[in-house]
Amino acid sequence: MEANEGDLGLVLNTTLKGYPAPTVKWCLDNKDVGSDKSYIITAENDNTSHSLKVKKVNRCNAGIFTCEATNEMGKASTSGVLSVKVSVKKPEIEQELKPTQLVEGKPGKLVAKVSGEPKPKITWLKDGKPISLNGRFSMEEAEDGTVSLLISNVTPDDAGLYSLVATSDEGEASSQAPVSTIPAGKKPEFIKELEKVDLTEGQPLRLGAKVTGKPTSIKWQKDGEDVSDDGRIRLTESPDGTISLTIDQVKQTDAGKYTVIASNAEGKARSAALVEV
Repeated sequence: MEANEGDLGLVLNTTLKGYPAPTVKWCLDNKDVGSDKSYIITAENDNTSHSLKVKKVNRCNAGIFTCEATNEMGKASTSGVLSVKVSVKKPEIEQELKPTQLVEGKPGKLVAKVSGEPKPKITWLKDGKPISLNGRFSMEEAEDGTVSLLISNVTPDDAGLYSLVATSDEGEASSQAPVSTIPAGKKPEFIKELEKVDLTEGQPLRLGAKVTGKPTSIKWQKDGEDVSDDGRIRLTESPDGTISLTIDQVKQTDAGKYTVIASNAEGKARSAALVEV
């Protein structure tokens, strides 16, 4: 019997009789395939009709299939040869590597997609030199041909020209792209904290602090409730990290605990102070 690689649902059938009912085993090149999930084995018609279905034919299915029946009276078997016609296709890059910017100290990932029959061997290079896939570097390969180079902890030295080379007996294909690195962001940190203020009603209030780490968000709260810039209360932020809350004339209701929260992708920092009126 001959099948093409990639064929679906190839079925091998046999009929047997025996009393007592025999135990049936299917083998490929003398290896039991009963637990192999790439096959479906069935028995019908009072255990006389037996079949083995190959879900999807590949080159590993080529060989001698044997159906063996055994009971206390003896053993019988039947065999047949399955030849698999292997399709060939030279390697191709289905999805190119893209220019990538990685963050130092963080994981990095380069992704491409390749095809080819037989499955091509993947080699990664940086600046023309092969990358050893151990330590910080590893590779993932998916069934759909997606291949990824993983970097566990990016360093400035990881910047360069990266290449992927897919090779087989049918040929070679490659893709390359530049990779740059940037320093990791810094968690916000207050270098000048809010300070307690004791005022008389009608006096001006100014709460000020200074933060580093290039926060992307500054939020003020009073007694746990968000405070917004409403004209009477003015909130300001300067490029050097100076932030302030100003009220021209305080009221007794302005007394309380004020908190400013600075946040970015790396984390949060907060500073708090009491205002007494």
